[in-house]
Amino acid sequence: SIGNRKITDVVLPGSHDSATALLTKDTANDHGGEKIRQLRRIFGTPITDAVAGRWSKCQPLSILHQLEIGVRYLDLRVGCDATKALP
Repeated sequence: SIGNRKITDVVLPGSHDSATALLTKDTANDHGGEKIRQLRRIFGTPITDAVAGRWSKCQPLSILHQLEIGVRYLDLRVGCDATKALP
């Protein structure tokens, strides 16, 4: 029970970029927008995609596995697939 504790006395385990377990270098960079395009022009696509793909994947565990081990705060980045029509 939290009772009369201050919020600063409560621990809420969470994960950053929670839903990145299945990202690949291709999916991580598909919707990077102008920043990714700028970096591709400067460093080339293979180098940019390899580095950005590694940086984008913050969690090796699925959301379900994170919840099973005690994570209670999920940081989700919601987006849409620009290659597919909306219903």
